[in-house]
Amino acid sequence: MKRKQSIEQLPDSPIQEQLEAKVREMLGPDYTSAPPTLDKPAELQAAEDDQQVVAPETDQPEDRIAEDIEEPEDAATQRAVHEIELSESDRILEAEDKEIEAAFEPEKLSFGNRIKQFFSRWWRSPIKRNTTLAVVLFGLAAVAVVPAGRYFVLNTVGVRASSSMTVIDAASQQPIKNATVAIMGVSGQTDSEGRVTLSSLRLGPADLTVNKRAYAQITKRITVGWGSNPLDSLQLVASGEQFTFVVTDYLSGKPVSDAEASVGGSDASADNEGRILLATEPGDDASEVTISAKNYRSEKVKLGDDIKAEVSVKMVPARKSVFVSKRNGKYDLYKIDVDGQNEKLVLAGSGVERSDMALVSHPTDEVVAFVSTRENIRNSDGYLLSTLTVVDLSNDSTQKAAQAERIEVLGWSGSKLYYVQTVAGASAGNPERQKIVSYDYKDSKSATITTANYFNDHVLVGDSLYYAASAAFNPDKAGLYKVGTSGSAQQLQPKEVYGIYRMAYDRLSFVTDNNAWYETVLGQSSSSKLTGVPANPVLRVYTDSPDGSKSVWVDQRDGKGVLLSYNKASKEDTIIQNLGGLRGPVRWLSDKVLVYRIADGSEIADYAFNIEGGEPKKIRDVTLTNGAGD
Repeated sequence: MKRKQSIEQLPDSPIQEQLEAKVREMLGPDYTSAPPTLDKPAELQAAEDDQQVVAPETDQPEDRIAEDIEEPEDAATQRAVHEIELSESDRILEAEDKEIEAAFEPEKLSFGNRIKQFFSRWWRSPIKRNTTLAVVLFGLAAVAVVPAGRYFVLNTVGVRASSSMTVIDAASQQPIKNATVAIMGVSGQTDSEGRVTLSSLRLGPADLTVNKRAYAQITKRITVGWGSNPLDSLQLVASGEQFTFVVTDYLSGKPVSDAEASVGGSDASADNEGRILLATEPGDDASEVTISAKNYRSEKVKLGDDIKAEVSVKMVPARKSVFVSKRNGKYDLYKIDVDGQNEKLVLAGSGVERSDMALVSHPTDEVVAFVSTRENIRNSDGYLLSTLTVVDLSNDSTQKAAQAERIEVLGWSGSKLYYVQTVAGASAGNPERQKIVSYDYKDSKSATITTANYFNDHVLVGDSLYYAASAAFNPDKAGLYKVGTSGSAQQLQPKEVYGIYRMAYDRLSFVTDNNAWYETVLGQSSSSKLTGVPANPVLRVYTDSPDGSKSVWVDQRDGKGVLLSYNKASKEDTIIQNLGGLRGPVRWLSDKVLVYRIADGSEIADYAFNIEGGEPKKIRDVTLTNGAGD
């Protein structure tokens, strides 16, 4: 749409600039920027300004008068201006037209709106709608009626399934581990229970194959459906020779149901009766079979010519028993298996040791703390100093943790060993004569917990240390304190405490300077006063099992030593041994096997015992040593 517009209706600045440029182009260098007169001759404009214009009297016609008026000299300029006005007017009107068109242009649709618009058009079209519904119904019918079609459709849209199964030995009915199971290119190996689960399987008919060394391969046609597809047990038949082993515990005689036998690339697991049926490939070197089980020493079994006979195997705890013996004239440190095999000298004696030695085993690690004067080092007064040595039984390496006039081991908590050290060369009046120290055997670092002139008593319970500092030379430090894993001391009793007694697994009793008795529950930060003196106050030394479910302690009753097991869940004690001369220290070798000491005048020896049954078995004659807190 084009319209004409007068110069007065146009913006002044852009038109004026273009006007001058156009005139300058047409008139050349003679152009002057003075604005031209567009409507009237100069003489008439001047006469009107002076208001003195008078029309002459003449009898000539008006058109004749107009002819007599000459065209102004700048007529060309006026024509140029007029052309520019028209051109600029058209340009502005064109821009306005575009703005109007843009204002009425439909808004662009978003992706969601386009989708809605598509389905709206689809739904309004009966042909499109009916055709689509027919195709969908046909596809559903094919899926429901024709299995091949169903699997094709489901596989196409990405539906996948899984399948689980158990592989067992056809003869022993025991699970077979490390058998390879494959379905449609997806494979996996069975675990110790013979189980395996294969995921991301395409649906439909497929071949399942099972392979295991020394067994015949099986192939089975299955159909993988939608879901988990649990299958029945798959039984493998041995393709080579088979050997039978019956595995039992050395101490209790009970079956070891988690035992395994292996030779070359073949292996087999025990049943609930400890029986293992091991299949081998022809040509395997079956002269030596390895029998293994958790927490037991591995056994090597040599087979004879009669491969059909059952072979009995007795399993011995893997952890070593450790003891001191003077049978060679010196206090030597040994380690040994509980069946008396593999005895080895770990630390030879020097011949200058005093008899007040201590040997404290770590509850779970193959590490022991050994206190002796074997280094023959004396202070300035000639007093023989004790050395605390940490021994790693796995490689027989040693660490020198401390040396002092006296060292008393309190026990282990994690990787830290706690002990009381009497400072070498310090006088009796030193307010810091004794100190309680922790030593971490993993990084060989020591840390002082607290100091006093003397500690009246101290007990390590789990990861909490209870100590009673004397008032000598520092009365402000007297009282009962507890130090936990944070390392900060918490006072439980401000009065001086003379004795601490662990009379129950979860409680401590203590007596103050005025013979008043108090009790504190382990884990709490307060104490309560008792109404009287407890009956037969003694310190029980509890030793927790590696799994933490139970703890053993030794009591003296009717002249005999009684070994009791405390069940943490039921909070009940059970007597497991009642023998003359039975005493500590007691050490766990596993959750079932422990070692205790007999000293009855006829012998001093260590015995191994399985709490599940069987008779105790003597390990070795030993020399008396102290335990934790002795």
